[in-house]
Amino acid sequence: MGSSRLGWFKPLALFSAIVALSAALSAGLSAGPSAGVEVAPAQGVQATHVIEAKPVSPPSPSGMPVIAPSDVQFSELHGVSIRTQTGWPGALKEGYYPILLDLENKSKDERRLSIEASRHGNSWTTRYTSRSRVVLGPGERRRIELIMPAFEVESDSYGYSSGMSVSSVRVTTLQLRLNESDDQYNANFSMQEEPGDSHSILVTSRRALASSDLEMVGDFFDDNEARVFVSGLVADDLPGRMEPYTSLSAVVVELGHGMLTESELAPVLTWVRLGGTLVFMGKDAEAQARSLSLVRPWMEDRFLRLNSELKAWSMGLGAVVICDPTDADDWGSVASWVLADNQGIEPQRNSGRWTKWPELDALGELPYRGFGVLMLLFAILVGPANFITLKKMKREVLLLITIPTIALLSTGAVLFYGIIYQGLDVKSAEYSMTVLDQRTHQSSSVALRKLYAGLATRGGILPGPGTVCLPNQFGREGRGYGAFSSSTSDYLINMSGGVSLTASYLPARVPVEVLIGSDAPARLRVGVEKSGESFEISNELTAEIEEFVLIADDGSHYALESSCLPGERSVLVPTTEESAAALLNWFEQRKFRRWGDPLAEGSYLAILAENPFVDDCELNSIEYEGKHLIFGVLGDEVWR
Repeated sequence: MGSSRLGWFKPLALFSAIVALSAALSAGLSAGPSAGVEVAPAQGVQATHVIEAKPVSPPSPSGMPVIAPSDVQFSELHGVSIRTQTGWPGALKEGYYPILLDLENKSKDERRLSIEASRHGNSWTTRYTSRSRVVLGPGERRRIELIMPAFEVESDSYGYSSGMSVSSVRVTTLQLRLNESDDQYNANFSMQEEPGDSHSILVTSRRALASSDLEMVGDFFDDNEARVFVSGLVADDLPGRMEPYTSLSAVVVELGHGMLTESELAPVLTWVRLGGTLVFMGKDAEAQARSLSLVRPWMEDRFLRLNSELKAWSMGLGAVVICDPTDADDWGSVASWVLADNQGIEPQRNSGRWTKWPELDALGELPYRGFGVLMLLFAILVGPANFITLKKMKREVLLLITIPTIALLSTGAVLFYGIIYQGLDVKSAEYSMTVLDQRTHQSSSVALRKLYAGLATRGGILPGPGTVCLPNQFGREGRGYGAFSSSTSDYLINMSGGVSLTASYLPARVPVEVLIGSDAPARLRVGVEKSGESFEISNELTAEIEEFVLIADDGSHYALESSCLPGERSVLVPTTEESAAALLNWFEQRKFRRWGDPLAEGSYLAILAENPFVDDCELNSIEYEGKHLIFGVLGDEVWR
């Protein structure tokens, strides 16, 4: 790309920075520092800030911005050196993004740190907070990872007093306190959400990516009108948790400096199995991808995505894409894949229809008839009946006692009625889709779950390892994206000793919708054996199989005639391809991601009465409605 384009990009970058700064100041917040600017320490705090400048590559020929990584911020406070950074692209609309803190205690004393990151939503009625605590011994080093929500549960464009209207400027402020001191270190990150269709791509490599590398990445978005934000991040700075990848459209591994290790890619691959897209690009990309033991099993011919111009394979609910940059046309194909085919682990939103969530009938709704009867009885009792009774007794003065007493008892009756009517336990309804890989003993599930807690739960939602929880970002109770609400929501994440999601994630007596992604080892399976010209299955799961369709190696289909209980065996009978399509159709109407096209041979579809693979997040909820689809991948059965 020529220098003329670079000259064109600098004024645009300066203009964007001015918009972000003025928007944050008008909201009463301090906007994030620009690269190369020294920031004075907060009043009363002995801290030194050094901002590391990052290169910003020129725009692609189509004029789409290619954004370099966010600034890395350094400080030292009470003998603890702090390096704070988030290398994620600047435009995020869903999932979580990471904030990484590298801490080193250079003092001779133990340090106790309370870490908090927070930001407001677009409507300024929603607040997101992430907290953690750490104890550092003398000379100890530690990396702390916080996850911050990028989703907008209730979103609206916000106009600022500068006269310019931007979709959103998110200012994330981190505060670190030591030894119960009021001294703190602030680090600001401004993330601007672009209006319209935008995608965030993370490019990672064994070595630091130069500006020219990002220019190369920008080229393959040349023929697309959607706004694409690309950030480069060296492998050493990749987060070790899976949750941050949920905010991305794709992760691109640039192989010019070598393949990343499987341990470095482990959280990425977890996200891919739940619906993400991983692109390997470089010379001999396919051979290098096959060298990874976690990727190789999915690179069989039966998992090839036949509707792709590139070599792309299904991997769990996601996809692995191979791109060799020796063919310039491949770049446009990768762009088409990322922009058209990718949906992340969010429910699909095609054809202008929202995802259909399960329902918990009557929960969260006012029982108008019962409430009306109680109010009528209260009015009669506190008014005419009370007055007439006391007048006959010639003790009207007792009205000063009976009226508040009746009001108090009536309030208690209303609360008691609600408890009896809706209960105190946690109720749920769920639709789920799971890929059960019986070769590698791994399950990957995505579930749409509606929850109702009669009382506030003690620990909130507690997702285990390999599990991510995302609230319905399109608004509670079916409100469309962009709906504005004056009510305040507070989403609190506690990351001390695990992840705890509290406050508005699961409030008491309010129905909430959450998407649960769960990837975990699984020894449960369905045994499939050939019996003459037909097949027989053994249910080695912990749930009843209600429907079952097997796709044999020759493409023929076999179905279950009646349900099969755990521990039982049942014979399959020949059927048509339409029987498998009928099972899929119900779930596709709920806008789950489609797994492969067509379905792979040597696999099966099953409908279960309950799902033993989705993390219950320690809620122990009672499921009132559920429908659960399993894609089973068979291994080296004898008959195969």
